[in-house]
Formats: sequence, C-alpha cells, structure tokens
Amino acid sequence: MTLALAPDPAAAPRAGAAPDAWRSSPAPLPAAPATDHVAGVAVRSAGASPAAAAAAAPASQSPPTPSRGLLVAGVRFDDRPLARLALLGVLSAVAAALQVIEAPLPHLLPWVKPGLANAIVLFAIVRLSPAFAVGLVLVRSLLSGLALGLLFSPAHLLGVAGGLAAAVVMTLAIGAGRGQLGLAGISVLGAVAHNLAQLGTIGLWAGAGFPLWFHLTIMVWLSIPSGLLVAALAFELFRRTA
Repeated sequence: MTLALAPDPAAAPRAGAAPDAWRSSPAPLPAAPATDHVAGVAVRSAGASPAAAAAAAPASQSPPTPSRGLLVAGVRFDDRPLARLALLGVLSAVAAALQVIEAPLPHLLPWVKPGLANAIVLFAIVRLSPAFAVGLVLVRSLLSGLALGLLFSPAHLLGVAGGLAAAVVMTLAIGAGRGQLGLAGISVLGAVAHNLAQLGTIGLWAGAGFPLWFHLTIMVWLSIPSGLLVAALAFELFRRTA
C-alpha cells in the first residue's frame, strides 16, 4: 500500500524562480524605522517608511542649509544689497577708527602715517570687490574727517587721494601679479602709491618751491615698513574671517 503525501504549499517554489533559489533565499527582514531630521537632530520614527516620513514632516523640520556670505565679528553678511550696505558701514567704521587712532601718533613728516586703514581696503579688494573698496575709502574718509574735525580740509583731501591711489594700485597688482605677489608685496605697492599720490597733490598745491624729490626719497623708503605692517594686519583679518 502506497501513501501519497500532499506537497506543502508554503514550501512550493514560486513561479518564475530558479529551481534551487527558493531553498536558500532568506526570509524578508522587517523594515527599519525611518530616520528624519528635526532642527538638525536625527529622530527615528518607528513603523514609517522614509518617503512617508518625509511627506508627513512639515517644511520647518527640514535640515538647515549652510549659510553663505562673509563672517565678520560673528555676523554673517550675504550678497543681498542691504547686507552689503551694512557690511560697508561696519568696515568703514573700523577703518575710520584705525585712522583716528593713528592720528595723534608722532610723525616724521606731517603727512607720513602708518596707513593701517589700508589693511581694511586690501581685505575688501580680495574678499569683496574693487568697487566695494573704493566706496569703503570714500565712506572711511568721510567718517574720519568728521571725527577729527578735518572734513574737506587739505589733510582730508590728501587722505582721500592717497586712499584711492592705494586701492587702484593694489587692485592692479592683484590682477597683474597672477598670484605671484603676496600680501606683503601688494601692500607695499599700495603704500608707495598712497605716498606718491599725497606728494603729487602737495606738489600741485605748493608749486615749484616744494622739495618734491627730497620728500619722495624719504617716503618711498618709509613705505616698506608701513606696507609690511599693513600686510600683517590684513593677514590677521583674512585668518579670523570666513
């Protein structure tokens, strides 16, 4: 007598599967709980798929995107016009403060100064734009002239002429140097241009009786240490901002 055993339906191979593939295929694992981000923190929601969790999460719970712009003194300024205007005010105020600080320092010649404000101008040329740097020179000269009581005086006009010349020459040095000139070389060229512009303005006012070549020799040599000092200050600005 022969007994016929009925096949187990659960053990039967699926249609279209390989002959032996059904024997070694593991049982399906339960779905892992989805991970969502709420305010930048990973949060697991049990029993929900990633697509469902993403659809159910409100827009305010999306991961924050990294902000762009220039970080100065803990404040990030982006490319919007109002933010650029605020940044111009901040940097102009810092440059004017440096110019006011160095005003009472003893000078070898009445118009010879370290020119620390040029560090802010160099920073603006590299990180922002030459046009922004020119605007910074004009606003800085206005603020420092008001603070020192020298607005539209000969000393104020000399500062404007020197600052604009330094900004133009440093911009040209950055473009023509093609990365070969460092901050020190660019800053020294800016200091030389600053002093030459001031000497040229004084020569126009004083006429032929002004000893131009004597002062030119002194001021060109003094431009080297002042340019190196400005470069060191600009380097700190680049290192401390992002």
